[in-house]
Amino acid sequence: VVDDASADDLAAALAPFRGRIAFFRHERNMGLSATRNTGVRHATGEILAFLDADDWWPEGFLQDVVPQVARGSAVCYDNYIVAESELGRAEIGTEGRQTLLATWRSTGPRRLCRENMDLIISIPSLFKILVHRGDFALASGYHEGLRDAEDFHFCMKLLAHDIGLTIDLEHRGFYLVRSTSLLRSIERSAQRQLEALAAWRRMFEEMPRTLPLPEKTRRECRRLSRYYQGRYADALFRHHWHTRHFREMTRAPFLRTALPAIPAVLGVKGRGLVRRLGSRRAARLRA
Repeated sequence: VVDDASADDLAAALAPFRGRIAFFRHERNMGLSATRNTGVRHATGEILAFLDADDWWPEGFLQDVVPQVARGSAVCYDNYIVAESELGRAEIGTEGRQTLLATWRSTGPRRLCRENMDLIISIPSLFKILVHRGDFALASGYHEGLRDAEDFHFCMKLLAHDIGLTIDLEHRGFYLVRSTSLLRSIERSAQRQLEALAAWRRMFEEMPRTLPLPEKTRRECRRLSRYYQGRYADALFRHHWHTRHFREMTRAPFLRTALPAIPAVLGVKGRGLVRRLGSRRAARLRA
């Protein structure tokens, strides 16, 4: 168990189990990727599975999934989403994910490899993973510079190194969305959206430079980098607009980010605004 400098008194809560588990604590918050890498450095098993504080496994989970990994492949699986409120817990938000899984059950493939790794783009929710220790080391673990999309990035690294992924087409675990969680916080939701979109954009920009990807996948990464650039610029524009931070919208850092998305956000008026900025000015802002 790795405590990423949380405010919980986790050491006291785990005291009754210390004879069965190893416990480590970061002195400062280092993020999910670094926490998982710390856990792997201290783990002794051959097969690695990662369980975050807001996830849990049902009885029989490991017996069902570990044999798939033992046959020689990393395994990705999906979670049910469970929301916590004053009325208790209720399962939410699985309809789209169930539709996606049903599509993959009928069309496949159930195994991804380097040659078809561009298909991984269509299954963004399936990146809870079990993996052999040697394969984890070959892929150099989780990217500690990423605070979002770290599971997706790690799966891409596995595929780029010819480590196959078996897609388990059942919901296996559970993810708890707490009423006080960061993802549900009204005050932080807009900022979290901006951070996540920026992280996905940076990741797709970086991967073609750092991983031995097939050309088809490189093209897909470039397309998705542009897509998330637009999503980020759109969200940033709306965030400044709704918070009345109009001065921020005139600064060069914002314009460099938002200019490519202005036509999409403002429609015809936006296209006119871009034209009035002038091609030379626009080129300087994009640089």
